[in-house]
Amino acid sequence: MAGVSWDDKIIAEEQMSLRMEWEGEAETPQLLERALIDRFRSANELLAQGEWDVAIYQYGYVAEMVLKTAYFRVIGNNPADPVAAMLRPARNAGNRLSLGIPDENYHSLRFWSELLRAERRQQNRPLPSVIEMYLIAYTRDLYLNWMVEMRYHPNRATRPEAVDVAEAADWLFNNRAELGR
Repeated sequence: MAGVSWDDKIIAEEQMSLRMEWEGEAETPQLLERALIDRFRSANELLAQGEWDVAIYQYGYVAEMVLKTAYFRVIGNNPADPVAAMLRPARNAGNRLSLGIPDENYHSLRFWSELLRAERRQQNRPLPSVIEMYLIAYTRDLYLNWMVEMRYHPNRATRPEAVDVAEAADWLFNNRAELGR
């Protein structure tokens, strides 16, 4: 395009980009809920295609979002409020409840699972024992097979590992309403 500077082209492209669309949108529990449904669908498709590592990576994010949104519901946060404002209070609650589990920059599945369980006990609303048993077991399975830093490692996951992670994420996905009651 004659007469159009490089900067003008970049500005025009930025205005149409996903980055620009998303940067103005605050992450909220209700947005996480919609995103986790999309990520769960994607993870299932990746699993069916034999993309074990990428499926595990997506399932891990599904689990993280399920646990976070359940916790935010249990403590009574407004689903339209920004998640960023809820994270430090969650870390403080973990310290207050003596969890002793690092939050791994707010990505630890163990942290969110234990925080959810502790908060529910604190409110005298513990999970039913069978739900709690599965929550502990499936969160452990996910924690042992997923971490944010997976994106920096070559593909090594096996089909059995991916299937185990899928089963755990499926349980969390299908029990998310019960976890957040």
